[in-house]
Amino acid sequence: MKNTQNTTIVLLTITAVIMTAMLISVYTGTGGSAYASGNVSVRQDRYILATGGYTDTIDLLYVIDIENRTMITYAPNVNKRSIDVVGQKIALDRIFTGR
Repeated sequence: MKNTQNTTIVLLTITAVIMTAMLISVYTGTGGSAYASGNVSVRQDRYILATGGYTDTIDLLYVIDIENRTMITYAPNVNKRSIDVVGQKIALDRIFTGR
């Protein structure tokens, strides 16, 4: 009888450890689903970084310079293993004020 109780306690302890690790991974954002969560934006000092989908296989990175009020768009180039500028620098003042 002691052997069965010990086995049960060990299995419950292992299950508790696994569930705790899963819970911690959900709250700290280290799970794999954090990367597929969609569009995200982050502000750091004078820049705003935002992501957005272009197609099902290509995501874009928008970098907004707050001080200069400009935006540049980047996209990954898998063939060259680089990140390329898409289009040209956009003056946000001109777009929003119509000048």
